[in-house]
Amino acid sequence: MRRRPRPVGRDRRRGDATTRLWVFGLVVLSLMGALLGRLGQVQLTQHEDYVQAAATVNTRVITEPAVRGRILDRNGTPLVDNTSEAVVTVERAALLDADDGGKALVRRVAEALGRPFDQLWGRTRDCGTEGAPAPPVCFNGSPYQPVPVAAGVEPTRALSLLERPADFPGLAVHARPVRDYPARDQASAAHVLGYLARASAADVEAAKGLVGDTDMVGRSGLEQQYDRTLRGTPGRTTVAIDPRGVVTGTLSVQPPVPGRDVRTHLDLRVQKSAEKALADAVSKARSRGWKADAGAAVVLDVRDGGVVAAASYPAYDPTVWTGGITERELAELTDPKAGTPLVSRVTSSGFAPASTFKAISLPAAVKAGNGLGRTYDCTSSYRIGNREFRNFESRAYGPISLREAMVVSCDTVFYDFAYRSWKAQGGLAATSDARDPFIAMARDFGLGSTPARGPAPATPRSRPRTVRGRPTSRHWRARTARRASSSAPATPPTSPSGRATSRSRRCRWPGPTRRSPTAGRCGRHNWQRRPQHPAGETRRWSPRTPTARSG
Repeated sequence: MRRRPRPVGRDRRRGDATTRLWVFGLVVLSLMGALLGRLGQVQLTQHEDYVQAAATVNTRVITEPAVRGRILDRNGTPLVDNTSEAVVTVERAALLDADDGGKALVRRVAEALGRPFDQLWGRTRDCGTEGAPAPPVCFNGSPYQPVPVAAGVEPTRALSLLERPADFPGLAVHARPVRDYPARDQASAAHVLGYLARASAADVEAAKGLVGDTDMVGRSGLEQQYDRTLRGTPGRTTVAIDPRGVVTGTLSVQPPVPGRDVRTHLDLRVQKSAEKALADAVSKARSRGWKADAGAAVVLDVRDGGVVAAASYPAYDPTVWTGGITERELAELTDPKAGTPLVSRVTSSGFAPASTFKAISLPAAVKAGNGLGRTYDCTSSYRIGNREFRNFESRAYGPISLREAMVVSCDTVFYDFAYRSWKAQGGLAATSDARDPFIAMARDFGLGSTPARGPAPATPRSRPRTVRGRPTSRHWRARTARRASSSAPATPPTSPSGRATSRSRRCRWPGPTRRSPTAGRCGRHNWQRRPQHPAGETRRWSPRTPTARSG
């Protein structure tokens, strides 16, 4: 029986399928070989890198504040400088890895430093977390930085901890810059220099990355006025963290740029003399039975308007802010019974200037036509209508020059200037202050205006925020008189310049002068204005029995 011949096409198709199968098998084997090779490479040569990458889930940026610039007087003498204090820190990983959360470690640190355990342990708790103590005990810094458990530690004690790494794992000692006041034994100048406090959320948001939540920013005085210049540029460190929030490595570091020094017009020698003169004046006033609970003294350079000295009473030690202020210390600075030492009577309060206003009244009187080379009769009193205005202590000096009138502060000479100017303007019939030389001169000197917040440090007129003064106008005096007459049992008579002149022990009068825009002396009256009232707020007049004079 004969076989049929197999078709040639079928054999060819079988051969093609076998070839493709072998090719596919080789490709699979090659891929598997490459995969196994790469797996071996990862396990044998890159194991540590991938373990770290697996543990790292995110990155964080830590800001490091720059060293603040110094504040110098006009001669280059440092009024505010920087010093360092030893700070003991603990790594968060050392606390988290411990079975007891790090309590035993912190307790050993507290015993070695001689400090309360509760205080140090409270510093390890982030503010706002469960079980954290109230500020300032809790830690309100970055959770990705080592925890500073103790600050201001004696260097010898701090370094002794580093000698025993087995007993104090994760411990480190850092030098932290803090503000120092090398001239405080000569002059405090606390109010004009100002102080630092931790940045608030509003400060951080407004700074747009230039201020961190742990930075210190100026809160008053020159520290606040030139904060941006003094604080410099903070550093930025990018760190990697694991799922527990523990820093596992540093990715990049941008070091901080120190702040610039600010050279002021203050003169340490003049500041010392101003503070001493102010304290002596307070002591002298109290020896006479007067209250004398507050005061201020300012010295200006007449050539450029620079502030050479600015003293406020009561004063305080500026070092109270170094390292953080306690609640008790802050309560003492804000205690009204102690005179509220924190309030600057130079820039943050409004007062009647008394005879210091003569520095403005004199050029106004000269501009009004009173000659500099003439003599003027300094009588013991000056009568206007049926009212007699007495000179200080009713003393008469006779014909004197304008220079001597300023030296002895002769009130009656300036009463005469004011009265004649008042009549020239139309007296009671006048309705405008447009022709009043004293009001115009006061405004030319800047009274009634708030200085700009901050020109360049070299500008001599730069100064911290101030309370606006008020050169009183006819409209304001009429309005205040109406308010006073509607609420007080009596209305104080006024001088030609419109200042109250009733003899009273305490009259809460909001005008910028105590009696006259020219004399400015209170005589036997004590016009007082309480500090811290908003600008523009008026105080009603209330008569009292005369017991003392001021000015």
